[in-house]
Parts: sequence; C-alpha cells; structure tokens
Amino acid sequence: MTHNLPLARLRHPCILEVVEPFEESRNQVMFATEPVISTLQTAAADARSELDEVEIQKGLLQVARALEFVHATGYVHTDVKPASIVINNKGDWKLASFAYLSAVTGPDATDGCWAYENDSDEPALARSLDYADPAHVIDRNVSVSNDMFSLGVTIFSLFNEGRAPWQYYGSVSTLRSTDHLSVVMRSSQWASLGSDLQSILQNLLQRQPAMRYSAKMFQTLPYFNSLLVSVLKFIERDSFAAHGREEKVQFLRGLLKMLPQFSAPLLRRKLLPSLLDLIADRALLPYILPNVFAISKGLSSLEFTTKVLPRIRPLFDVQDPPQTQMLLLTHTDLYVSKTSPKEFRETIMPLLYSAFQSEHVAVQENALQRIPRLVSLLEYTHVSEQLFPRLLSLFGKTKILSVKVSCLICLHSVVPILDKQTLSEKLVPTLARIKTREASVMISALAVHEAMASKLDVETLAISVLPQLWVMSMCPNLNTTQFGRFMRVVRDIGTRVEKEHTAQLHEAQQLAQSEAEHITSARTSMPDSFGAAVAPSSVTAADVSLSMAEIVGHRTGPAPQPPGDSLLDDFSSAFTAVQPAAALSTPAAPGPRLPPPPRSNSLVDSLLDDHQPQPQPHVGIPAMPLVPARTGPASLQTSSNSQSLLDLSDFDPLR
Repeated sequence: MTHNLPLARLRHPCILEVVEPFEESRNQVMFATEPVISTLQTAAADARSELDEVEIQKGLLQVARALEFVHATGYVHTDVKPASIVINNKGDWKLASFAYLSAVTGPDATDGCWAYENDSDEPALARSLDYADPAHVIDRNVSVSNDMFSLGVTIFSLFNEGRAPWQYYGSVSTLRSTDHLSVVMRSSQWASLGSDLQSILQNLLQRQPAMRYSAKMFQTLPYFNSLLVSVLKFIERDSFAAHGREEKVQFLRGLLKMLPQFSAPLLRRKLLPSLLDLIADRALLPYILPNVFAISKGLSSLEFTTKVLPRIRPLFDVQDPPQTQMLLLTHTDLYVSKTSPKEFRETIMPLLYSAFQSEHVAVQENALQRIPRLVSLLEYTHVSEQLFPRLLSLFGKTKILSVKVSCLICLHSVVPILDKQTLSEKLVPTLARIKTREASVMISALAVHEAMASKLDVETLAISVLPQLWVMSMCPNLNTTQFGRFMRVVRDIGTRVEKEHTAQLHEAQQLAQSEAEHITSARTSMPDSFGAAVAPSSVTAADVSLSMAEIVGHRTGPAPQPPGDSLLDDFSSAFTAVQPAAALSTPAAPGPRLPPPPRSNSLVDSLLDDHQPQPQPHVGIPAMPLVPARTGPASLQTSSNSQSLLDLSDFDPLR
C-alpha cells in the first residue's frame, strides 16, 4: 500500500483530499479522506440516481482539471475509470485511486513497461484492461494521452449504466484485435449522444495518441459552454471569491431565476452546499437567502433540519441589515412545513422574539403578523411563559400606532389559550393603561375585551371590564358604527352580569333559607335535659308549663283573690315577673304528703300563698335560677328563695 502515498502529497480541489495521513501498523493500514457518498460507477449504475447532463458536464470538467494538474507535475494516472472517481456530499467529482501513478519526466520516470501478466494486485485493486489505452498496453507508450483515452471510455460508460463498451476479462490479445472507435460508433447508445459529445469521443478513442485532446484543451470544448455549467463554475469557492461585490450581487439575483432549470439532485448536492458556504458574508445575505429558501422547498423535512436549519439558525439574531430578518420571517410557512411542532417552538420561535426587539418597525410588524397563524402550534406553557409576556412588553413600550394594533391582534389570538387568572391579573390591567384614544386601537382593544368576556367571571366584568369599555366608548374619534359596536358589547356583557349575578343572589337566598330550615329541624329533634324531645314549634310555652306542673304535682291555677284588690293584683303580676325559674332536677321518689300549713287571714300570707313560684317552660335548655339553690326541702327552698328576693316582713298594704 505504500504506492498510494502520492495521494497524500497531491493537493488540488478536484483530487480527493486526505484528512488524516497514512498510519501503518502490524495488522492494518489506515488513512482518512473527506466524506464521499459514492463512486461514479455506482452512481451511473443506479437507475434511481440518474445523472443529470449538467452534472455530467460539471463533473467531467472537474476530472479534466485534476488530470491537468497531475500531468503538469510530470505524472500519468494510468487508471482512470468510473471506480476511480468519487462524489462527495457537495456533488463534486474527485479523482482518486493513485496506486498506479507513473512519472513521465524527471529521475522517477518509468520505462513504460506494464506487465499485465505479472500484476499481483487483487482483482478489485488491479487496473482494468477495459479502460486501458492500447498505446500503453500494446506499444508500451506511457504518456498523458493514456489518461485521455481512459477518460473517453469513462464518458461513454456514463450513458451505458456504468459499463465499458467492451469487456476483455484481462485478455491482452482481445484488446489488440479490437477496433475501439468502431465498436463505440456501432453501439445503440451512440445515436442518443449529442453531436458535441460524439465529436469528443471520436477524438479521445482514436488509436493515435498524438491526435487526442489534452486535459487543458478538453475543458475548452463547445460541449462545456452551457450556461448552467458556467453558473456552477462561477459559484465554486475559488471562482466566486475572485469576483467583486457587484458581480456577486448580480450573479445571485440572476441565479434565483435560473434555479428551475437545474435538476433536483444537482440543486441539493451542488448548488445548496455552495450557497450555504457563502452565508459567512453577511453583506450578501439578502441575496443568498432567497436562493437557499427556493431550493429548500424541494427538500425533505430531514434534509432541511439537518442541512439547512443548523446553518441559518445563527442568523436569527442578526439585525443588520434588516432585510435579513425580513427574509427569514417571510419564510415562516416553510419552517412550519419542514419542522415538527416541538422543533418549531424551540428553534424557530426565537427568530420572532428576536424580531420583537428590532429597532425597525417593519421587522416588528412582520413578526407580529405571523403570530396569529402560529398560535395553534404552541402549547399553553410556551404561550403563557414565552409569547404572552413578550407581547405585553412590546405593547407597553412601543409608541408606534400600527405596532400597538398588531400587538392587540396577537393578544386576541392567544386569549383562547390563556387561563382566567392570567387574563384577569395581567391582560385586563394592561388594557386599562391604554392612553391613546385612536379609533383603531380602541376597536382592537374592544375585540380583545369581547374575547375575554366569555372566560372572565362576572365580578371582574362588572368591576374592571365594563368601566373600561364605557371610557373607551367615549372616544371622540369613533364613528357611529364603531360606537354602536361598543354599545352592543356593553349590553351583552351587562346582560350576562345581570343574569349571572341575579342567579347567584337567588341561589344564596335559597341556601340561607335552607340552612334556617335545617337549623330549626335540628332543634326540634334535639333532646332536652329530661331526655325527652323538645316540643314541636306548634306547642306553646303555656302548654309546656302545664305539662311540667302536672309532672311535679304543682297547682297551676291562680288562687282565689278577694274582689276589688287591684293594687294587690298589680303587685302580684310584678312579683311573678321577677320570680326566678325554679331549678329543675330529676324528680325524687314520692313520699308522704304533708298537710298544708294553716291558712292565715293575713293579707301578706294570702299573697305569698297565692303566688308561689311556677315552673317555667323549657325549650331546649332548662332555665337556670337567678340565685344559687339551697339544700333542704322543696317547700323550704322556695320560701328561702322568696325571702331572698323580697323581704315583706315590714310590708303593710294599708299603711
């Protein structure tokens, strides 16, 4: 493998680049090259990746430039074939397989001997006779013309599914007897080739080496004078950098019109990578990005997110020139179609938030106009924590009328997503701080209030929203139609407040009545101190008093009074009113009844006898005595209580 070392020494844009040099160990040899996607042989044989004619023209020019460089250094490749040409991820054709590189000049020049029969390389690594120059094999003539013959056979194989027009299977005798040009011209593919290409093959496949084109002359042939090929040559890194800014601008403007003429594979593999490499020049971004987005429309979502989005993402924060952000914002629909909702929220929304901070009003309005169509892609958390605060901030800071209106339109679009608390605590106070009285702002604010009305509670509507609407409706810039709209919304909200608040009051009244009935019902079923249920509400206090008197065996009827003692009657009534309720206790076991004391004719004795304390009705809780009860017989206890309340020993009614 040491004969592959020249590849590491050859440096040219059209030669496969070695990234890591050869490393040889006891078991293996390693080296690394730039990324490649396939060989030319594989691409030509794959019907799904049919090579475009412009791509073929551009690729052949690159191979010719590589051969020109090799020949200029005094070497001959001697193994040019489709398998020796690789295609990188940018669609460039690179010359590789320098295992049989031969010097034609200098001290390393070979004698021209090529002993095929002694070739010890593996079949996959050996040179193929199918692409070899007869002058090299038969005449032992090593020259740069050998590579041009091999290039001619390679060109024909591109239109023959990657196969040479003949197969020698390693037989040199068969090669000697073949008229190569006649075989090609009699093939079925010959008629499908254009006249320019036929002329090239007739020159390269002829038997006399001296009559063939050189690599340098090959690049100037009319076949390569296509405008599309010239475009591809212009956009190459070295060629593009050599032109002035005005030429670059004119080229990029014209390229946008020519893109439909290129095939989709060529756009993806060649033009798009070249354009993305030019993004580093920020001054040309307004002219580069339209071409990038035009090509991106034909990409799959995976291609866009892996190839394009990572390259344009750093541009989201670039605010100068403003045309850059305008172009990025204009293609928001493209981002939506090529990214997932999560990817859009995390990657694309920062572009709009950056535009909110722009000093250019046109950029702010462009970003705000996109929001209502994008809200459906956003989650509640993102809206409440990211989008909504930024909209409120921009609305509060801007003094531009059109930006305020655009902010209100955006706020109107996020109202269905936000919760009631956020609306009542943040959005309602923000709208209350509006100072301008322009009709457009008032009508936009009215639309936001109307959208919020269905989500706010009636208290907020009555206390905050309706007063705001009344103030706004008095704006002198409103016309009759706009004022009528205000009145309609005010009536609708007022009607809702009236209905719902009336229903709330009615419900509260019913609840209070229900609670009162429940308490009354609970009291009727609560046991008193005797263990019996409290009398129903229909039972009067007098009924309860009579029942208790019967239980304790007390006489309840009034004592007979002498007629005409009205003063004593009044006094008796007053005395009865101030008598405390007797302390009730569990009745004692019945015993022998004592005879009543002898009745005295004294008026005082009669008064005391007729107005003994009566049992008081008990409702729920037994009445407590006004003075502590004394121990002793019931009759004595009553007498003591009476004396403690009023001492009648010195009372003389006739005095």
